[in-house]
Amino acid sequence: MIDKKRHIHIASEGWADDSEDAHETVVVTFPDSTTWICDFYTFKCIESIRKGYAISGGCLNGAYWCPSTPVIIVDNVSRQRIEQAVDDLIDNKGFDYYFEYFGRVEERHVRNSRLTCAFRARCRRSSNERRRTGLPPSRQGDAGAR
Repeated sequence: MIDKKRHIHIASEGWADDSEDAHETVVVTFPDSTTWICDFYTFKCIESIRKGYAISGGCLNGAYWCPSTPVIIVDNVSRQRIEQAVDDLIDNKGFDYYFEYFGRVEERHVRNSRLTCAFRARCRRSSNERRRTGLPPSRQGDAGAR
């Protein structure tokens, strides 16, 4: 089960001139140290990509487009909209279908991150417990059974 507490990193947050014609890579980190990734594209951005291919001749002159990563399409890529979409996917049990598992946070990532202090502490505890037991946080209760 995915925990609603999360930290959202938006790769180039604030760089887009037009949040309705842009795309962002979004990484979500949970207190169990798991990270998940997905690209968010706006409807306008996809249309801009299609028009670019129509001019360049790529993808059958813009007849199709194949993203290389999981994609969520939104009306804008503001932090508010991305957080709303992520929370809705968590609440409706669709998060792990649309986001790709990206790995676990390691201690070096925590030291160099912009995570809040409280979130950083939870990630550290989870990472330390995983090293001590050799089990993921969801299975740590099984450690005594070994």
